[in-house]
Amino acid sequence: MTLRLRPIDPNNEQTFQAAGHRSATMTVREISWKDRARRKDGRAFIWDAPTPEESHGMARPPYSMKGDDPANDALWRKYNHIEVANQRAVLMRALDLAGFKPTLVVWNDKAGCPCGCSKGFNLRGFPLDLYINVLKAAPAAQGVAA
Repeated sequence: MTLRLRPIDPNNEQTFQAAGHRSATMTVREISWKDRARRKDGRAFIWDAPTPEESHGMARPPYSMKGDDPANDALWRKYNHIEVANQRAVLMRALDLAGFKPTLVVWNDKAGCPCGCSKGFNLRGFPLDLYINVLKAAPAAQGVAA
């Protein structure tokens, strides 16, 4: 994936291009003074990153209760691992191109909310929150008959 990003200022939104005619927007926000007492590190959330179906050709495993089928559980672990790796790739390229250098980037199932509804990355040693939205590829232009 090739990304191009201009230097970014806090509280600003930038668009960068990704391979496969996909683009993404990254919004950077300072941690609010209310949150600064609770946490010093930033967070990053990525929406619509390439799925394992798009990046590896791996079909989504069938739904089942965890523990009912060990083989299916293994497929879900592999699928989820690829999904997080795709999100990490988008994040790391965006961070690199913007010139941001957090000390450590850690996946957290409860990055935004203690119930687990808001999964993302903790950015240790980095005081900004990042919101990255990868836009879906535009459909191919169809010829219009006159």
